[in-house]
Amino acid sequence: MIAPTDPPIQAGVIGDPIAHSLSPQIHTYWCRKYGIDGEYQRIHVRPHELEYRLIAIRDQGFAGINVTLPHKVAIRQFLNSETDRARAIGAVNLITFNETGAHGDNSDGIGAFTHLKSVLQENDRQIAEDRPVIIYGAGGAARAMSYQWLISTRAPLILINRTRKRANELVSRLSEISDFRPRLTARAPDELSPADYANAQGLINATVLGMHGETPLRFQIGNLAPDAFVYDLVYTPLETPLLAAVRARGQLGIDGLGMLLHQAVPAFDAFFGVRPMVDEDLRAHVIAALNRPPQL
Repeated sequence: MIAPTDPPIQAGVIGDPIAHSLSPQIHTYWCRKYGIDGEYQRIHVRPHELEYRLIAIRDQGFAGINVTLPHKVAIRQFLNSETDRARAIGAVNLITFNETGAHGDNSDGIGAFTHLKSVLQENDRQIAEDRPVIIYGAGGAARAMSYQWLISTRAPLILINRTRKRANELVSRLSEISDFRPRLTARAPDELSPADYANAQGLINATVLGMHGETPLRFQIGNLAPDAFVYDLVYTPLETPLLAAVRARGQLGIDGLGMLLHQAVPAFDAFFGVRPMVDEDLRAHVIAALNRPPQL
């Protein structure tokens, strides 16, 4: 039974576009599961509206909001504070409001890493501290995942990007945060050697390649060690061409839906005051929503 509050706790997600967001399905599911009188809504905010809409949402009594593309970087200039994690990543996807203003955080990296660890544990595996992971991308998802990997493990990291310059820039940014430089290497995709693949404990796609409407991501997965995992942060479709090829070889392929679910955990806790669980019922609920037309 839901215990009513007056008024209901309000939260939401802003973006442009926003109709595709699955966050309302996740948070509404948890509100019902935990008996919370809460409302979570999509809010369409265009880039030129960011500052005044942020103020308006706060003034409406919202507990907080999630932030999706294309606002994760631009919105930082309108915040009163942000966590060290958000500052290091250079992007915000979680904002809470209180009497002192708007405060930013980033839960993308911790969501992805938590999901990865849980899948590895389910498969009787663990992160190897002496083998690198390869992360492809230099955007927000790659920055978040790279930062979380580096602070959560002692394992090396090979950053690759189509534009080598952006990979170098990300290495420089991460190296400024802490003493990460000895564990970081930047490469272009065609600079990966067979030995790089063979030594890697895993490959993470942190780009949109492989998503519906995007070019498939192609890697020399035949050079990966038999025990290597491939984690594709894309979740539309759930099985990308990359994951299909990996699974056809009998290797561990992990889709990106788990990242979406796990990154929502800190947000729900911040908004509604309950630390929720990610389980198979939630995953099934969100997959069903994925198969429905978006709400306009």
